[in-house]
Amino acid sequence: MTPPPTLAPAQRSFWLRPPIVVLVLIALWAFSYLPDLGARDLRLEEGRRATPAWEMLHTGDYVVPRLYGEIYLSKPPFYFWLVAGTKALFGGIHDENATRWHWAVRFPSAVGALLGALILLAFARRTLPWHTRILAALAWLATATLLDKGTLGEIDALLSSLVLASLALWFQPFDRDPHAAPSFTGWLGAGLLMAIAILLKGPGGPLQFYPTIILFMLWQIGLRKTFRILRSPGHALFILLAILPALAWVALLMSRTGLSVHDLLHIWGEQTGLDEIGVMHAQDPSERFAWSRYATFLPDVFSMTLPWSLWAIPALFPPVARWAGLLPDRSDRSPSPPWAAAYRFAAAGILGITAIFYAYPGAQARHMMAVAFPVTLMAALLITAPAVAEKWRALAPAFATAAGIMTLIPAIAGLVALAASIFLSKAHGLIPIGATIAAIGLVITIVAAWAGKRIPATSLATWVGATLALTVLAGRAAVAAVFLPVKAPSDITAIDQRQIDTLISPTLPAYTTKTFTTRRGNGYYNILFYIHLRTAATGGLHAIPPAMLSPPPPAPGTASASHANTQVSSTQDVAAIPSPCTLIGSPDEIAGLAARLRSHFDLQGHIGVPGRQPPPIDTGILSLYKDGAARRPTPATTAPATRSGLPTP
Repeated sequence: MTPPPTLAPAQRSFWLRPPIVVLVLIALWAFSYLPDLGARDLRLEEGRRATPAWEMLHTGDYVVPRLYGEIYLSKPPFYFWLVAGTKALFGGIHDENATRWHWAVRFPSAVGALLGALILLAFARRTLPWHTRILAALAWLATATLLDKGTLGEIDALLSSLVLASLALWFQPFDRDPHAAPSFTGWLGAGLLMAIAILLKGPGGPLQFYPTIILFMLWQIGLRKTFRILRSPGHALFILLAILPALAWVALLMSRTGLSVHDLLHIWGEQTGLDEIGVMHAQDPSERFAWSRYATFLPDVFSMTLPWSLWAIPALFPPVARWAGLLPDRSDRSPSPPWAAAYRFAAAGILGITAIFYAYPGAQARHMMAVAFPVTLMAALLITAPAVAEKWRALAPAFATAAGIMTLIPAIAGLVALAASIFLSKAHGLIPIGATIAAIGLVITIVAAWAGKRIPATSLATWVGATLALTVLAGRAAVAAVFLPVKAPSDITAIDQRQIDTLISPTLPAYTTKTFTTRRGNGYYNILFYIHLRTAATGGLHAIPPAMLSPPPPAPGTASASHANTQVSSTQDVAAIPSPCTLIGSPDEIAGLAARLRSHFDLQGHIGVPGRQPPPIDTGILSLYKDGAARRPTPATTAPATRSGLPTP
């Protein structure tokens, strides 16, 4: 086998030594991923990750995930375990500080982004040059989707790193011999990692692992050997290791909840989109496939892997790969270059994962975030290919100019962050943070410019790629450290949370539905998490007798407004209602409850909470008292807004 190209003596600088590269990579990760983890309130799906972890810590039940007291099986429990463990380790079990909870729910995702970069540094060490792996690791951290999901309390960044790690272990024998077969230890390690991936997001891990390895083997070693490998004991061990922990958890879940296999299949069929198969020709338009998804899916994949998809997609075409020296030239029957197997592996990952998720009903581009691994690897291969450097030697001055301009951007971003922090200092006290960002950006610029003048002309294209990654990370750091914390108080969740907080008592237990929404469709689960933290206890509105959750049907010829005179007839039902307490649900639910309960309790209600900005929060809040201490306003009308935008009592 042809040995991989070595770095020229001028490239073996202090900054390219493996321990230094690892430390620099960790510093860049911390610089760009950590500053805003605790700054912003929960958003998107984060409330559904934080609340089950909160309930695990407070109930001690780590087997059955619960969301506001109700069994929650949309996701397996592993991410909830990580969040609960992070919170217990760094904040304590009973510490209800919201900022520490923000860190706990997002930190595992950020660590997943770092693990992916470190794995890429070690990927295919025998055949890939060191500078190719460095660029791939930097590109991974500087990918659009990692910068987004890797700073949120969501599952995909960590899942992508687990898939990447399992693929890297499985690929090791091909790094030594392109015609080898996966080793038993490779299957073993990949199976253990896939077990965690399945406990993290069900079939999401295998759906990204299998298309990559099967398409790669078909291309690399042929159909017959592929079938033999898939029938091997090593693959059987992989399957066994991958599914046994999940099966053990399911068995414990069924024993504690009484759920049947049919119940679980129904729940997970809806969650995975399997229930959408076969409804393509349904008569009801709401049950048909969203055809627009197929039109936007590939552009979404392209945009979420920017800027590296600009290189990876052209490299998928064999003529481009042969021109770059990534594949052998068929005309002269030249031997395969040492990195050909890695190229085919990256191409198989991009094409296989994209094809499966494109065809899978209900799948979105964000569900296949692990495609960032083959995309960044492919981009690094094309940028650093020696044949490309030789063919583009004439463009060395242009590359030098581009690299020189981009090395200035970290310093510029730091100065902008410093200026913004000074401007905002009276309200937010951000000058120390801005000064730190400016100093780090200046150091990056100086080191990058110093190193850029010492590399040979043939490596300038690589240096452009590296400085592009540094530029993206520096820009993200400036935004995360200064601008996002300033914006945080005006986030929708923060506004809605402040308004609802003024209407609920922290000493009363709160019972809620999952039907109320807030302005602009902000999910109920994010607001409810803060209600969790600030009230004496929380539970689902299922604790209230079901017959009371909606107003009774109107009598013939009677307006619906007459429901206010309807009373509860069952004394037993009234006794079942915890009191005093606060009930939170949709306006219709709360109006119905108020109409039925007004003769039994003193009520204080707010139906449709008016906000500072229209439209109002689509929420009903009803407080029940038995001691006559509360006023009894008419709950079916909206109280007038005060100057602060909040209802008067």
